[in-house]
Amino acid sequence: MYAHAQCAGHVCVITDADVFVCDWTLREAIRLADRGTKMILPHNSVCRMTREQSRRVLRWNPADPVSGKLYRHRRTRACPGGLWVMHAGLFQRYRMDDRFEGWGCEDTEFLRRIPWRRLPGPLFHIWHAKASKERFARNRRLLRTVRR
Repeated sequence: MYAHAQCAGHVCVITDADVFVCDWTLREAIRLADRGTKMILPHNSVCRMTREQSRRVLRWNPADPVSGKLYRHRRTRACPGGLWVMHAGLFQRYRMDDRFEGWGCEDTEFLRRIPWRRLPGPLFHIWHAKASKERFARNRRLLRTVRR
């Protein structure tokens, strides 16, 4: 069972455990998502932090505000996943495809079906060892099949 089923009538923040966004962008995403018409992606770039940058950030007080200027010279283009904000009803209506397993392609497939909007701001990705991609080729084939 998805957690959104327990959150009917509420806005849900669905996030990977290794990312965060600026607090002002997250607040705006929650406000917009409360309308229930679009999923909000509160980022239009990604900052993949180094191991040392990640260690430094993880020592911060989580209650402190996060500046969009943090590591601004390490940005890459936006990604389809990472952190989504949407009304639980919208998520229930579009539901993710449970056939995807492990890492890869499930977020791309979901974005093709659900109405969404991006906000300006970075998504910060905390450094960690590479995740297993043993299911990636299978997920990629499934994505091509679903596109048809």
